[in-house]
Amino acid sequence: MGLFRKKLLEELDELISDLGKSTKFLSEKWIWKDSKLKGLKDLEELDLQLIRTIRKLHRLVKGNNNLYNKINFLAAQLKDDLDLIMKLKNLNQNVPKDKLELGEKILFELNSLLKQDIQDIRLIRGMTHKQVKELGIKLISFYTVQDKEGVNRIVHGKGTWPITPTKAHFGPGLYSFDDIKHARKYKKLITDRCKNEGIEIPKLHIVKVSFSKRSLEDFKPFDVDLLDSFEMGETEKWLNRHSSLLTDNKKVESHGKKAIIRGTGNFGKEHYFHPECLEEAVFDLVA
Repeated sequence: MGLFRKKLLEELDELISDLGKSTKFLSEKWIWKDSKLKGLKDLEELDLQLIRTIRKLHRLVKGNNNLYNKINFLAAQLKDDLDLIMKLKNLNQNVPKDKLELGEKILFELNSLLKQDIQDIRLIRGMTHKQVKELGIKLISFYTVQDKEGVNRIVHGKGTWPITPTKAHFGPGLYSFDDIKHARKYKKLITDRCKNEGIEIPKLHIVKVSFSKRSLEDFKPFDVDLLDSFEMGETEKWLNRHSSLLTDNKKVESHGKKAIIRGTGNFGKEHYFHPECLEEAVFDLVA
């Protein structure tokens, strides 16, 4: 474990140095670097100080995605090692009770960091699905069919959003399916339609767009079809007011929703997300 702690200290030192390049925090006195702690024999106590330092850094760098994510990986790595140590200790009946209590206290500190702070991550854009999964964040995925311009707009935030009824009937934003088989079916429909009409077939891609469970809860998805469970015909009335594709009105009313769910019949559920929601998304090109 000596080598592990040495590596941990080096990484923490590097993080603090990175912070110091753009902030005033480098001048602060970190407890684990205090000269009084150099002779610590109790490695568990050192772990506790390290974790508290990680938590302090974690709060300071929430505006810096790169450092924030790096600290999360560091914390997750430390937790795995301490979990293993605690399992081994519990098998050894000779370990003093106070040592076990201190180990449990260390894990409590670390779990507090991972469960509270990591679950509050919003800005995970730019990370891969694998990286987010390693942080312990559960992702819920959707699939959208896009041409080259659409991929660039969704993944990189470049370009303008379509506003035509056939592409944006709830307004500008992401239109997706919750099952990749529906996305593939929709992609084939577009391709076949172009062939039949003698139109040039665009190169289409399926993009996997994922959000954390916490983000989706914050979006408060509005399921239009549930309106009929209160009174038949309410879903149609709502769509007639708010969908430019499914309305008889010349002008639709703003729905004010961040996320909308609507049954399509042949393609399962359609999931609409306002462009702002994509700031909290993770993307992968799957086809």
